[in-house]
Amino acid sequence: NPLAAIRLTNDGESGLPPGLITIYERDKAGSVAFVGDARLSGFPVGETRLLAYALDEKITIERDVSQADRLATGTISQGVLKLSRIVRQTTVYRVRGPAKEPRQLVVVQRRLAGWTLTKPDAKGIEISEGNYRIPFALPGSDQTQTFEVVQEQTQQQDMKLVDVAADQIQVYAQAREFDAKTREALAKVLQLQQGVAEAQRKAAQVDGERQAIVQEQAR
Repeated sequence: NPLAAIRLTNDGESGLPPGLITIYERDKAGSVAFVGDARLSGFPVGETRLLAYALDEKITIERDVSQADRLATGTISQGVLKLSRIVRQTTVYRVRGPAKEPRQLVVVQRRLAGWTLTKPDAKGIEISEGNYRIPFALPGSDQTQTFEVVQEQTQQQDMKLVDVAADQIQVYAQAREFDAKTREALAKVLQLQQGVAEAQRKAAQVDGERQAIVQEQAR
């Protein structure tokens, strides 16, 4: 369950000291009821705070996190294959709220250092204490609403071609993320590796035959 909260701005002429705020709510009939308490630290003029005061038990949230990566680019320099990969972390939120009671959610998502927020649009999203504060409007419906938060990071990887297995080079030689020149160079490397492997196989075969002859002569 998310926390019920209020957004409070100090637009007065003086700061407020730390303390406890007691919150009441007036219903349509005019009755006033206690809804919760919120702790407030020192509150300077001009600042805005989100103050949580209770659980919103009418809303349930499920969250799944997954991570995947894909090739972006690749180049060859001095016998080294330089790969660029895009790593993507996706957090899927499934939110179910009460019918006929819309809510404005603020999802607090940890901001990964060195990563870029690609979904949703970063415009209008606040950053506070190393977290994103992402607004999400929940309509007054009992149907489950789904939205994603995606962060991406580009990572570099260097691989010496002499140490890369032939089957892996074959995969890279067919990768459409690489330009034609790089794919052609990888295909040439694969061809040379296959030639070396064939030569080694023949040398091993000749050496085996030689050893068999020596053993036969010894007998």
